[in-house]
Amino acid sequence: MAFLEATPENKLETNYADSFNRWKTQPDKTNTGALLRTIEPEIRRGIFAHVGSDNPLLKSKARQLALQSMKTYDPSRAKLGTHIVNSMQGLKRINRKQTEIIAVPERLMYDRGNIERMSSELEEELGREPSIQELADSSGFSPKRINRALNMQNALSESTFTRGGAGESEGGGIAVNPTRQSNWAEVLYHDMDPVNQKIMEWSLGMYDMPTISNKEIARRLRITPGAVTQRKQRIQQQLDSMQDIGGEY
Repeated sequence: MAFLEATPENKLETNYADSFNRWKTQPDKTNTGALLRTIEPEIRRGIFAHVGSDNPLLKSKARQLALQSMKTYDPSRAKLGTHIVNSMQGLKRINRKQTEIIAVPERLMYDRGNIERMSSELEEELGREPSIQELADSSGFSPKRINRALNMQNALSESTFTRGGAGESEGGGIAVNPTRQSNWAEVLYHDMDPVNQKIMEWSLGMYDMPTISNKEIARRLRITPGAVTQRKQRIQQQLDSMQDIGGEY
């Protein structure tokens, strides 16, 4: 299959053409990751356009929508950036649903706003999403306070937290439906900070890593078992949400 080239009849932007054409020819993990990195500016623009702010909590969902939109993109009809932004209208509903889940104390809302702003600034500086500890070092907040602010809307049922997980009783594991979520787990993995990536590797056996208990994960990452549980809960929530907005991939 020949690569598309930018012409008057082909509106695909030159700076996106190589990554898009490689993905279109072979949509494997490597090319998918490269494409997502290339279109990151459009993903950010889409979040801001439909939500009104560059909300880092919506980034994974925005990436899902952007990747899905690649399947329907027609270079003869629109620019890729325009197509991506238009595909993210569903973020309005997702953001509204998030904010309506629970009533949030005023202080947590204040903390969350500061943490989200700082997270965006650090991400620009580091070239990746900052870890909880990096946010703690920059904000002066404790990791516990940061986790509480970032997780204040992720009120999942207890049954979600106890599925899977190497037979452990201290917080459960991450469950992936092999027919619906396994490919999305790969997409989500590349959006995680290094600590969450290791948690996913050791919880799901990704890249042939052994599945180990929360206690062992905590020891090897030098964090508390409670922090491992909190992170797993957030990862599980994002995996579950993919069914609502993406279905099978």
